[in-house]
Amino acid sequence: MSETFYLDPHTRQLLTGTLRDLTWMIPELDNVITRQTQYGDQYRDGGRTTDTMVPFDPVASDIAYDLHGTLTAWIDETTTQRQLAHPGHQRSQQATVWLAMHINDLALCDTAEQAFDEIRDVTRRVAQVIDTKEPPEFIGPCQSTNPDTTCAGVYCRRGRNTTTCGTCGTCGTTIDIHTLREATASVLADRLYDKRELRTALTVITRQPIARSTIDTWISRGRLESHSGRYRLDEALELLGTRHTA
Repeated sequence: MSETFYLDPHTRQLLTGTLRDLTWMIPELDNVITRQTQYGDQYRDGGRTTDTMVPFDPVASDIAYDLHGTLTAWIDETTTQRQLAHPGHQRSQQATVWLAMHINDLALCDTAEQAFDEIRDVTRRVAQVIDTKEPPEFIGPCQSTNPDTTCAGVYCRRGRNTTTCGTCGTCGTTIDIHTLREATASVLADRLYDKRELRTALTVITRQPIARSTIDTWISRGRLESHSGRYRLDEALELLGTRHTA
């Protein structure tokens, strides 16, 4: 007997995208809570004392509390309805990853539509208070040497030479962005890709969006050679260079 999904494929994809966005929005929300943003890392109390004040944004803090509560509640609901092992206490960053990995289990819960509405709603609230509305740039995998640390990878804003591993709440590793970017490019180049993977790899390397139609045109016109239905990144990069200099 087949099980009933309470979220259709498109809605599941939307919710997965929302959870993926939260992985970079949560560190930004943490920054807003302590005002560690474009306004500066710290402030003082008008010169009355030389003691550094600890800034705090109560609105952002309330949203962070609601976000964590929402994510935790839907982990509880999913593990209960689907009879899964509970992952235990999760920070918001970890909770988004868990839910994204169990999106089908969540969609099979009879309360899935409520989950969709609540997670999307609290994500919109997060988006309203963070300083940046654009996702950071993916640089490469997490560089932590701690075997117990897992995260979605190293991200940073454009123009930075170093960054902490913002999507990992515990590692705090300082990264040489230039070196890691070159290492990532080398790994990406040393394999074959299907069309979807090729588009993602091109976006990571060039840091520019690549239209699906661009790759389809190369293939249909015989400009990008097929290797049993897979394609070389270096050949695609060469075609991109030709297009940009034509």
